[in-house]
Amino acid sequence: MAGEESARFVRRAGIAVTPELLEQLDADVRQLAHEYLRHPPYTMFKLLSARRHDIFELIDSHPRPAYLPDLYHLAGQLSALLAHASSDLAQPYASSGHARAAWLCADLSGDDALRAYVCWVQSQVAYWQGDFTRAAELADAGQRFVNDGSNILRLASQTARSRAAVGDERGVNQALTVAAEARDRALHEPKPAGVFYFAPGKAAYYASEARLSLAGDANARRAVLDAEEALALFAAIDDGCSPELIAAAQLDLASAHLALSNLGAVMEHLQPVLALTAERRTMSIVQRMTKVRQALTDTARTADLEERITLFCAYPAAHELPPGPE
Repeated sequence: MAGEESARFVRRAGIAVTPELLEQLDADVRQLAHEYLRHPPYTMFKLLSARRHDIFELIDSHPRPAYLPDLYHLAGQLSALLAHASSDLAQPYASSGHARAAWLCADLSGDDALRAYVCWVQSQVAYWQGDFTRAAELADAGQRFVNDGSNILRLASQTARSRAAVGDERGVNQALTVAAEARDRALHEPKPAGVFYFAPGKAAYYASEARLSLAGDANARRAVLDAEEALALFAAIDDGCSPELIAAAQLDLASAHLALSNLGAVMEHLQPVLALTAERRTMSIVQRMTKVRQALTDTARTADLEERITLFCAYPAAHELPPGPE
């Protein structure tokens, strides 16, 4: 509380933008990027929105031109995180609007890494809306802006699962090769803050999801290995890992075992996900769970399991949102 009081004092010391204020705002954004991995998207949304409002007000106050690129950079990062949170909360229209704001800010600040991140968010929105071709195009477009390992890993992994969804096995293999090379690079580079870093564990379950989409026993066995690697990498993170990321990997692992008719393993990996609290049931988690339910055979589907999955999907994170205007 005392630390936040000091930060608030710096932010409100005067309307003029100063190097100290920019330093404080940058620290704020970095902290929010870390917190995004620890808290549900709805609780983060309010914090992100409030801090972006402060920065927009500073931009509107006509600061010195030399400070504008930094302010646009920070506003763009927060807009990108708002787009990410809106996507998690199954709000594609809002997510697209925040992504456009982030893109404009990235353009005004000249921040290519932010452009790449926005392309990934836009690709995510298209992917979970079922527009897989558009998702692949956006992920490919983002790669022209970056040369760091983390962002290449993020976009190549997204390309792989988007192309897998349309049955483009050659495109998947090419993208996974790029991702593997980028992953090695990312391990030896400075890590971006929090959610702006694309963890190798996340890349592993993206690869698992891509293999699952291609279908066939060989791909299912590789999907098992990728999802198991994802969970092992998440377990090795010193300060813990986002429950949503772990749940995504567990659901991909359950789906892979289901494709191989390993029903005991399916139940083993579904159980912890079914215990996930409602505010953490992001749109992608619910869609994964829905796919599992659709793939369950009559012999695997019990009345109790069917009821638990139905209840799980009926209370997603978006259920926490207040009703919109009528």
